[in-house]
Amino acid sequence: MKPSSSARPEPLPADFIEVCTTAWGAEAEQRLHALNQPAVSSIRLHPQKRFSHSTLEKVPWHPEGRYLAQRPVFTLDPAFHAGAYYVQEASSMVLWEVINQLPKPKFAIDLAAAPGGKSTLLLDWMQEKGWLLANEPIPNRALALQDNLKKWGYSNSMQSRVYPEQLAKAIPESADLLLLDAPCSGEGMFRKDAFARQQWSFHLRTQCAKTQSSILPDAVKLIKPGGHLIYSTCTFNEHENHGHADLLFSLGMRPVQLSLSEDFGFKQLTNSMGWIAYPGEVRGEGFYVAAWKKEGTCIEEEMEVAPKSANSCPFSAYLPENVQWNCMEWNSAWYAIRQPLPSFWSRIPGLQFLGICLGKSEKGRSIPDSHLAFISGCPAPRLSLDEFQVLPYLKGLAPYFKPQNEPWILAEFNGLGLGWLKTAGNRFNNAYPQPWRIRMDIPAKLSNPWF
Repeated sequence: MKPSSSARPEPLPADFIEVCTTAWGAEAEQRLHALNQPAVSSIRLHPQKRFSHSTLEKVPWHPEGRYLAQRPVFTLDPAFHAGAYYVQEASSMVLWEVINQLPKPKFAIDLAAAPGGKSTLLLDWMQEKGWLLANEPIPNRALALQDNLKKWGYSNSMQSRVYPEQLAKAIPESADLLLLDAPCSGEGMFRKDAFARQQWSFHLRTQCAKTQSSILPDAVKLIKPGGHLIYSTCTFNEHENHGHADLLFSLGMRPVQLSLSEDFGFKQLTNSMGWIAYPGEVRGEGFYVAAWKKEGTCIEEEMEVAPKSANSCPFSAYLPENVQWNCMEWNSAWYAIRQPLPSFWSRIPGLQFLGICLGKSEKGRSIPDSHLAFISGCPAPRLSLDEFQVLPYLKGLAPYFKPQNEPWILAEFNGLGLGWLKTAGNRFNNAYPQPWRIRMDIPAKLSNPWF
């Protein structure tokens, strides 16, 4: 793989330099210098999808976090398409240290979840116990979120596509844990995102703070008494971070004392108002995180058994046999559920999917969903692709293989599921989803600098 190149960053906005020099004092010069250095590349490994990564340096605050010596072209790595890792900024992985200081939830919400980095991290932590509702109101971002949730391959996620006020009205006081990674001015992303530098202004800061303060009351409404809020941003200024403390106090929230190792380099704010990462002091980008607890006593949520469909499920043979599944037809598709659902699940507005999406039955044909390709232990017939076949498959091509006596074949690479092939007489049709297909030209010779 050829590492992607990065242009020299644009100068930091003059107003940003001025305000940070005042706010940071003696530390300003070092931090501003760090914001003009190259960004750090990092990934988070899927704990159940192993592949060769022994040479990668570990991120200290996450067991599956890894630094990359250089940023490759991820599009040309089959393991990326297989959901074997998520490309995630290292500082934000400190969420792992935060959630491990809180009780495990039966029902959690990621309120602004796209593109899915923090949702998949929460799912790793939950270990397929309890439910995570990943919400994203913006349609194109919601599609990216759904793709990443499916590729991560867990059975305890749901996705909704509504604004926070709609969710708060429909299922108030439902979440044991709510994560709000709030839309922000993105100051912490200046060295990896040129657009963040270009769009920065005092007006943007103000607008983002207003947006956050409008979301927080609905976020708090969604939390059970005794439940927890994790609030995070990728910006530095207090107006978008601990500046919301008075509002949260007025909503019945109280800060939670979090502890992080001094070796990590994160700075703790006074009065338990959170932790912040500065490039040059933390090996990652800018990030802020705080935890709050809602006053009151948590009421145990009633769970209900997932309804079974009267019709026989055409996809049951593709489900691992060591798990008891309930299969149900819902929203024009088949889904598999392995644990009881919250009693309010049918009231969740804009619900897109829940559990494992198995596929659809159309005109007498059963068409498996791509979600099935990524679940652990899928017993579907498989075809192993080699290094010369896998990228053409991911590009949408269907090279010749010896046909099998099965209608659908799961294509895999190094044991990692990728997608489906449809048997068609003496050949296969490529059923890899159109939106996922590689569009760039495939180099004649590939090298892999970090696996």
